[in-house]
Amino acid sequence: MLGPTLQAATYVRPRGAFYRSATQTFGFIGYLLRRRIPNSSLPEVMLLALDHINLYLFTAGLFEKPHEIGRWRQGTYRAVTAGSGFIRTLTLGLEGLGQVELELGTAWAGRASLPVIDLVVGLAQSDGASN
Repeated sequence: MLGPTLQAATYVRPRGAFYRSATQTFGFIGYLLRRRIPNSSLPEVMLLALDHINLYLFTAGLFEKPHEIGRWRQGTYRAVTAGSGFIRTLTLGLEGLGQVELELGTAWAGRASLPVIDLVVGLAQSDGASN
């Protein structure tokens, strides 16, 4: 799957997944809160990985072997990061999937993901503007 050239990897979720799962315990009130959270056709948990050539996106189900969703050569995708605090959002422009909004926790153990996101954004296609 990934060779010895793996540079970085982290777990990510589709935008809104954290809030959707947090509001499920509130019953009907949770349903009212979830109405405004965007739904995604992407898996609940994914693995974002980089090697020296490609950016990879894998499904990462519990007790399942990861399956590749897609791969994109470095410099052919767009990446923008936003947010601070406990959740950071990474927006990727990927050929074949379009605009994909991902989120990852940055508190405590999630802080290890921040250098990965910086690397993804740094190796993305530059359009003349700062990402």
